[in-house]
Parts: sequence; structure tokens; C-alpha cells
Amino acid sequence: MKVRYYAIIGFLILVLLVNVLGVLPYIQWSSFRNADARVTADYIVIGELHHLMNTMQDMETGQRGYILTRDPDFLGPFLHLYDMRVDELDFADDGRIVSAPFLDQSVAPAHIVDEIRNLEQKLADDADSLALVNDLRTLVDRKRLVTNDTMRLVRDRGFDDAVQNIKSGQGKAAMDDIRAVVSRLIAIREESARTMLHETDLRMASYSRFVIAGNIVLGVLLLLSFWGLAASRERAIRDRRRIERTDEQLRAFIRHAPAAIGALDRDLRFVIASDRWSSEFDSHWYRSATGMELKDVLPYLQTRDDWKKAVEKCLNGETVVVAEDKITQPGRPDIWARWELHPWGTMRGGQSDGIIISVENITKRKDMERMKDEFVSTVSHELRTPLTSIRGSLGLVAGGVVGALPQKAQELVDIAYKNSDRLILLINDILDMNKLEADQLELNMVPHDVGMVLQEMVEANQGYADKYGVQLGLAQAPAPVSVLIDQHRFQQVLSNLVSNAIKFSPRGATVEAGYVIDGPRVRLHVRDHGPGIPRQFQSRIFEKFAQADSSDARAQGGTGLGLSIAKGLCERMGGWMYFETEEGQGTTFFVELPIYNAADTVEDEDPLVDQLKKSVLHVEDDPDFYRVIRSGLEPQIVVRNSRTLRDADIMIDRRDFDLIILDLRLPDGSGLSLLDHIKHKDKCPIVVISAYDIPDDIKPLAAACLVKARTPESEMIEIIKTLLGETENTVTGWKK
Repeated sequence: MKVRYYAIIGFLILVLLVNVLGVLPYIQWSSFRNADARVTADYIVIGELHHLMNTMQDMETGQRGYILTRDPDFLGPFLHLYDMRVDELDFADDGRIVSAPFLDQSVAPAHIVDEIRNLEQKLADDADSLALVNDLRTLVDRKRLVTNDTMRLVRDRGFDDAVQNIKSGQGKAAMDDIRAVVSRLIAIREESARTMLHETDLRMASYSRFVIAGNIVLGVLLLLSFWGLAASRERAIRDRRRIERTDEQLRAFIRHAPAAIGALDRDLRFVIASDRWSSEFDSHWYRSATGMELKDVLPYLQTRDDWKKAVEKCLNGETVVVAEDKITQPGRPDIWARWELHPWGTMRGGQSDGIIISVENITKRKDMERMKDEFVSTVSHELRTPLTSIRGSLGLVAGGVVGALPQKAQELVDIAYKNSDRLILLINDILDMNKLEADQLELNMVPHDVGMVLQEMVEANQGYADKYGVQLGLAQAPAPVSVLIDQHRFQQVLSNLVSNAIKFSPRGATVEAGYVIDGPRVRLHVRDHGPGIPRQFQSRIFEKFAQADSSDARAQGGTGLGLSIAKGLCERMGGWMYFETEEGQGTTFFVELPIYNAADTVEDEDPLVDQLKKSVLHVEDDPDFYRVIRSGLEPQIVVRNSRTLRDADIMIDRRDFDLIILDLRLPDGSGLSLLDHIKHKDKCPIVVISAYDIPDDIKPLAAACLVKARTPESEMIEIIKTLLGETENTVTGWKK
């Protein structure tokens, strides 16, 4: 990557340098041309100044030669300034000029005027030189007037007076001043020319050095470019070999993967496929599925509507996962499979180029699980019978039926009796868990008064609380209320919650049990003041064998099955369980059940009648907000609550909901991770309600997206009822 980066930079510098070296001669030529023009202009001005000086000297020489020799021919240069010839004038016999109209003119000769004007134009950009030219104009005009005065004296008074005027020195002084100004102007122009030539020499030297350096850099860059090309070629060879190795590794991975993996195009034809398609699904009549159509490899899927819908979803860009699927094949044993469909390729208009399919044959695993469950159940039953006898016998011995025992023997019998109790409880937990998982647990649902149930629970666990030095009490009860439960199993639920609260409470603390009536439901609670549940453990607390750390089992006892069983029993009786905790402050477990009303119809006495009503799953970890939504929807609509993603997954698998409300942020992740599960299970509407702004890419996936701070609870309830068809819509602005 670095070599490529440097090669690109070097190439750009090379291009820039070539362009600079190409443009620089033109720039240098333009500079030289401008310098030459300026030097030429300076020397032209110098020439014109010399010409002007010569003109003034010709004027003076012609005049003085004429006066000294009295020969009119000496006036030739003088008269030339006025565009006249000697033969055009009249002279006396003694040579004096008789008629000279130009001597009375008030303006200078045109030749001199033009030369001075030309100098002004060429020196307009030089203020100092322009000022000297103006002085020169004045001096030239003064010299002209002195010369004309002398010539008029010749005409009017004779040569002698003119000679005296010349001797006065006025003309010489004017000429000396002109010569000084012209010399100054010439010196300025010569200095300007010398400066320009010097600067040109310096630029030429700099240009030469730059060209030499540029050629050196150009050569180095060319060498670097050749090196970069060689390195790029070598890297391309390495990349090709790496791609070949990666391709071989990928093919090896596909060959040895525990699932049959393949890539399908939009026509459901295999582009690539592993060999397990033939080995796992008894399709030995072909060696490879590559190039075949999926219907020829798995023909039994083509008649299933759920499969067709899954393929359509995947081609539209969705991922479909089925954890367990029983596949029936005519004339063949049924198989269990786990399959996934993933879109692949460039998405065009929301559609994929094809499907990545993975099908894992889990028949053997299912058989092993079944055998394991049967084995555990059988062993547990076989163990429980002798353990019961052992426990009974030890109880009789410990009770003194066979007479008093020595103290040492009595201690050993007590230890054996307590541990037989622990073994029986463990076996009972394992059997209960297996029955719950197999959906084989029978319940005797009978109405019971909640207050009486809690009182019995306190009496049954008082001895256990005394053992740990913990106070066990009941909160003041509201009005009597009944629930439909299996008395024995519900006591098992409450005893588990209370025993956990007692075990994790410090000595002298109080464990409180009680209940409150909340609309059509009753909410029981067991509250302790222990260390609380660690944050990293909260999402796993209802899992099998889950404990906060490995030391809990030794310090507090237990197998980690109790809460999982209690939650399962609670849900089987039409309720649900959740908790609130704060580290260092304690934990409260809640159990909510529908209130039993004897005046209801026979169907209403069964909590399963809730299934006849429209049901909503509210995935929300804030119990107060959940209760607000539930109170607005019940009793016409059954509302269930899940505080974690794991619980929501289980509840979605166990029943169909008419609408699901999702919170974005939950203790164990984002509620959006449930979208694929919900879409695969059913096409029920999804309402996203969050305390945070909802991203735009999520809004098309939901029937409504509501922000808690911007939408009143009454409007939320109205929108949910509208989506369920329970009321006419009176709220606007919530639809996608």
C-alpha cells in the first residue's frame, strides 16, 4: 500500500515537473524579450538625447560661424531647423540677413518640439526622467530665444553688436545647462539598461540552475517510477498468489464446513457449491451442485410457501434465518435442518444479485438432544426413588426412631440428610426444566387469593430466613384480588425468588414481599437489599445454569436453574417476570399476572383467552413507560412486556403478536436486531418508540417512528390503536 502511495505521488511530481520544465523556457523567453525591449528602449532614448544635443549644437555652430565669417552658407544647419534654405533668404552686400520672418516666431522649431514630445512619451513611466525632460524643454526654449535675439541683432544693427551679445555668455550658459540635463538623462538610461542586463544575467543563471536541478530530479523520479513499476509488478504477483491461496482456503473451508454452502444467482442456479449438498441430502446421483438449479438439489422445498417467501425476501435484500426446520421428503426419513439465506452482490434498486444459502443437517444433533433429555429424565427418575427412600430413612434415624445416637454419628446423619435434600432439589429442577422445554408440564389452574398465597410463602420460608438472620415480611396489602394459578408451581416460583433474596441479603436485612393492583393485572414483588445484580450478568440472569460468577455456587449454593424455571412457570401461567436492580442497593423481582374475575365468561376464566384479543409486545426496559402504554391499551388489547432482547426472542417464538413496539436501546443491545426475527415470524406492524432521534434508514422498516420527547403518550396510544384497527386515525404526521 505504501509503495503504491509513493508511486502515485512520484508520478504526480514527475508530471508536474515535466510541465514546469516545458513551460519555463517560454516564461524565460518572455522575460528575456521584455528585458531586451526595455534595454532597447533605453538606448533609443539615449540616441534621441544625443540627436537633440547635436541639433542644439548645430544651431549654435551655424549661428556663430555665420556671425564670425559673415558667410551666409554657415546658416545651413541653423535654417534646417526651420525647414528653410539659404537661397530662400535676402542678404545685404555685407552679408547681413535682411529678411528672416522665422526670427519673430514665438514657438520653437517643429523638429525640436517633436523630439522633446517623443522623449516625454517614452519616459512617461519614470517621474524623475520626466521632470528632467520638462527642464530640458525650458532650457531648449531659452537657448532658442538667445539665438534668435542674436540673429535679430545681426539683421537690425550689424555683426558687431551680435558678437558682443555672444561674448555676454548667455548662449553658452544655456547650452551648458542643456548639456548637463542631457548628460543626466543619458546617465539614468544607461544605469537602467545596466540594471536590466544584470537582472537578466541573474535570471539566466537561476534558470540554468533550475533546469539542471529539474533534470536531476526528473532522472531520479524516472528511476523511482521504474522501481515503482517493478515493485507494483512484484506486488501484483504476490497478490495473485495470495488470492489463489485465499481461494483455495475458501474452497477448503466450504468443503469441510459442517453445512452445505452455496451461492445462487437470481435464477436460483448454483454458481458455487460445496460437496455436502450431495453427501448430506442423499443426492448421490451428482458429484457437485455447481451449475445445477436449486429445485433439482432440494426438490421438496419448491412446494413450500414459506420457502418461496423466504427466497423472495432474500432477493429483495433481507436476511432469513430458520433455526430449526423439519423437512419431510417422500420415501425418505424426515430430517431437521438449520438454514440461512443471505443476499449477496451489488444491490440494485433494493435487490441483490443472488443468494448465499447455508443448510446444516442437524438431525443427528436433534436425535442426540432427544436422547440426552430422555437419559436425563430417566436417570433423574431412577435417582429420585432411591434418594427419597434414603432421605426418609435418614430422617427417621435423625429423629431418634432407632434410639439416641452418639454425637459424632448424629452429626454425620444430619450432614447426609441435608445433602440428600440438596440432591432431590437438584433432580427436581432438572426434571422441571426438561418438562418446560418439552412443553410437557401439566398445570392445575385454580383461582387463588394473592394475599393468601404470599402469606403461605412467608410461612414456608420463615425458617430459611431465620437460618440466614434475615427478616422476611409482607408489605401492606391493597384490596383482595385473585389470580388463576397452579398453587404448587406458583409457590415454587415465589420460593425461588424469596430464597435468592434471602441468600444474597446481609444479616439483619429485610426481604419484603407484596403486591399492587395495576389495572386488569396484579404485580407481585420480592425486594431485597443485597449487593444487586452486576451489569454484565443482567442480560443472562434467566438463562439455564446462569450465575454471576463461579464463586456463587460455592458461596450461596444452587445450580443456576431456579430463575430459569421460575420464569418459564410464570409464563406458562399467563404472566411474565422481570427485575429492577441497582448495584450496592438491592434487587426487586416482579411477577405480573392477569386478575381473575369470577363474573367473566367461562372463556375469560382461562388466561389463554387473551389469545382471542389483539396482542401487543412492548420491548421496553423502562417499567414506568411500559405501564403508561399498557394502561392506555388494556383491557381491549393484551400487552406483554420484554425488558431484554433475549426475552423478546423467546416471546416472539412462542406466540404471534398483532403489533410490536420496539425501543432502540436495551440492556443487552439494540431493539433493531429483532427486525429480521419479526419479519421472518410474521408481518406484524412495528412501532419504534425511542428517547433518541431515529435514523432515516430505519424509518422505512417501521409502520411508525415516534420520539418520546416529541410525541405525547395519548397520541402514541391512538397511533397504536389505529394500526391495530381498534379506532379511526385522528393523529397526523406519524406515518412514514
